[in-house]
Amino acid sequence: KIKKGVLIGGDHSITHPSFKAFSERYKEKCLVIFDAHVDCSNNFKPVTHEDFLRVILEDNLINDEDVYLIGVRKVYDVEKRFLKKRKINFVDNVDEIKNENIYLSLDIDVVNSNEAPGVIYRVKGGLSEVKLKSMLNKIKDRVKIMDLVEVVPKKDKNNKTVKLAARLIGEML
Repeated sequence: KIKKGVLIGGDHSITHPSFKAFSERYKEKCLVIFDAHVDCSNNFKPVTHEDFLRVILEDNLINDEDVYLIGVRKVYDVEKRFLKKRKINFVDNVDEIKNENIYLSLDIDVVNSNEAPGVIYRVKGGLSEVKLKSMLNKIKDRVKIMDLVEVVPKKDKNNKTVKLAARLIGEML
């Protein structure tokens, strides 16, 4: 039996190769993404942090209906058109997620920037740590692997974001 894996990266470009390996292992699966952005503007190839979701979908690594986006606050027009066409799930809670094999991708910018100031692209609003932990606790037993990305220590204040990331990883393990 495989234990839960945790990947800690600089940005979301790490998600595509790790999700690809995950998708080869699990036939029944879902991708749960906590992020302020949808990251599917264009297919740049090689995969970048700006398009990892688009490439995952265009490479047919997962069925559209098995992708869940939570906490999104910034979507460009090109992304809106793409996601509407693909019928991707935007959800406010994790209760709708029924799959037993979850790949969790957690971009720390999903958290309110008052609690997580050390991110690349700040977006007004966001989840509180308490709300995020509550949602993660509901799915953590079904998460097989997770990545946590976009912590930028140089932009952090008093290591708030770094400490938050450590608490979230500890919560999941």
